[in-house]
Amino acid sequence: MDPRVTVSGKPVDEKPKVTRRMPILVWAAVVLMLAVAIGIWQFYVRRPSVEPASKEKMAFPLPDKPSIAVLPFVNMSDDPNQEYFSDGITEDLITDLSKISGLFIIARNSTFAYKGKPVKIRQVAEELGVRYVLEGSVRKAQDQVRINAQLIDATTGHHIWAERYDGKLEDIFALQDKVTQKIVKELAVKLTMAEREHVLRRETDNILAYEAYLKGSNHYGRFNPDDLAKAVFYFNKAIELDPNYGRAYAALALAYKRANDVAWVGSLKTNNEEAWIWTRIYLRLAMKEPTSLVHQLASKLNIYQRLYKEAITEAEQAIALDPNDPGSYHAMAEALIWSGRSDEAVDFIKKAMRLDPHKLAPYLYLLDLARFSLEQMQDAAALIERALTLRPETYIWRTTLAVVYVSLGRIKEAQAYVAIFNVPLTGADPLRLLMHRYPFKNLEVSERFADGLFKAGIVGERSGYYKVYAKNRLTGEEIRRLVFGLKVSSWEGIIDRTKDGKATISRGFFYSENGKSWVENDKLCNQWQTLRRGIKHCAPVFRNPEGTPDGLDEYLWITDRNFITFSPVD
Repeated sequence: MDPRVTVSGKPVDEKPKVTRRMPILVWAAVVLMLAVAIGIWQFYVRRPSVEPASKEKMAFPLPDKPSIAVLPFVNMSDDPNQEYFSDGITEDLITDLSKISGLFIIARNSTFAYKGKPVKIRQVAEELGVRYVLEGSVRKAQDQVRINAQLIDATTGHHIWAERYDGKLEDIFALQDKVTQKIVKELAVKLTMAEREHVLRRETDNILAYEAYLKGSNHYGRFNPDDLAKAVFYFNKAIELDPNYGRAYAALALAYKRANDVAWVGSLKTNNEEAWIWTRIYLRLAMKEPTSLVHQLASKLNIYQRLYKEAITEAEQAIALDPNDPGSYHAMAEALIWSGRSDEAVDFIKKAMRLDPHKLAPYLYLLDLARFSLEQMQDAAALIERALTLRPETYIWRTTLAVVYVSLGRIKEAQAYVAIFNVPLTGADPLRLLMHRYPFKNLEVSERFADGLFKAGIVGERSGYYKVYAKNRLTGEEIRRLVFGLKVSSWEGIIDRTKDGKATISRGFFYSENGKSWVENDKLCNQWQTLRRGIKHCAPVFRNPEGTPDGLDEYLWITDRNFITFSPVD
C-alpha cells in the first residue's frame, strides 16, 4: 500500500473538504424574517387598531370631503401647568386645518368636550359624524418639545399613520407644519396656492410671545371675570414681546368686547366707555393681519351701526379665510337675519351647527330669531326654550323668549318670565336701549319685536324707541349740509364745526377740546385730541322722524355701542 494513501484512498497530508453551507443559512434566515415581517404587517393592517365606527349610527351623514375631529392632545409633561401648551398646540392644528377648503374640520368647542374623558374613537366619530380622528400628546421639558400624533380612519379602525416629532421649543411652528402637511399628504388633499401660503404663514416668530398668547387663550376660555383679567394680562404681554402679533390684538379686542357685553369691565379696572374704545383700538391693529375672527367681530360691530351691507361683506371675508370656522357662518347668519333675509340665514346656521354640534345654544338662538322674523312662532318658542336650557346665564335671550310668548298670546307667561329673571336694564327708557341690541332692518319685524317687549313688561314708551330705517339715513352730502359750518347740541356737548372740518366740542365752561370732522363713505367721522383716546370713529347718521319731545329736529349718530342724538343749534 502506498504510505501516502489512507484506507479510504485519500492522501495522508490532504485535509478533508468542508461543504460551504453558511450562505444558504443566511439567506434562509433573511427569508424567514421577511416572512415574519410580512405576517406582522398583514396582521396589523387587516386587523383594526380600534373598534370601527358604524356609518349607520353616525349622528350626521359623512361630508363629501375628508372629515376630521382633532381631539385635545394630552399633556405628557411632568408639570400639569403645561396644560395650556398642549391645548394651544391642539387649537393651532385645528386652526391650520380649518383653513383648507378641501377638508371638513370639527370646531374646537365640540372636540374639547371630550377633554379628560376616556372616550373611544368610535364614539367620537359617531357623535360628530366624521371619518378620521386625530389624537396625540405633547411633552415640553425646558427647551425641548415632543409631539406624538396619529391619524385613525374610524370607519375601518385602522391607523393611517403615527409619528413622533422632536425638536427644540423654537422649532414648534415647524413641527406643527409637519403634522399638518402629513395629514394633507395622506388624505391626498389638494391645496390652492392661496391656501398653501395661508396655512404655512405664521403670525409670530417670537416663541415667548406665542407662549404668552397660549396662556391668555387658556384663561379666556374659562369664561369668568377673574380669568378674563388674566387673559388680558397675557395678551398684552404677547404684544409687548411682538408688537406685530395680529392674533394677540384680535384676542384683546374680543376680551374687551366680552367685558362690555357681560358687565365684567370692573375686572379689567375700566368702564364701559373705555372698554368700547379699547375694542376699537385693538380691532384696528388686528386688521393689519386679518383673521377670520377679526372679520367676525367687525361684522357684528357693523350690524349695531345698521351697516348691513358692510356686515355681510365682513362675514364673507371671514368664511373665505376659514371655511371650517362655525363662527364665520354664525356671523353671516346673524348679518342676514338683521338685514331681513332670514330665509337665507337658516342654511348658514345649519352649517355652523354641523361644524360645532356640541355647542348648539348660540345657533339655536339665531334660529329662533330667524323663525320669529318669518312668523313661525311655535318653532321659535321651542328653539329659544332649548337655547336657554343649555345656556341659562345669557340673560338677553330671556327677553327674546318673552317676545315670542307674547306673539303666541301667552302674555302672562311672558310677563312672569321677565319678572322672574329680573332683566338687568338701566337707563330712563329700557325699551329704547334694548331695541339698539335688536337692529332689525325690516320695519314690520322691528315693530312686532318692540310690541312684544312692551307687552311683556319692559319699561318704556311703546313708540319711543328710535326708528332706524334705511329711508331715514343721510347721504354724505346731506351730512355735510347738516353739520359743517354749523353747531349741533348733543348729550356729549356742543359741537361747532367749520366748513373745512375743524371742530370744537365743549361742555359749559369746564371742558373744551379741538378735533376734526369729515365725511367718509356716507358716514360722519370725528377725531378728537383726547376724547375716546383720540381714535378716529366713523358712524352713519339717521334722521329721527319723530323729533325731540320739544318738537326739534333730531338726528342719530349710531355707534356700535349706543345712539348719540343731536340737534342743530340756531
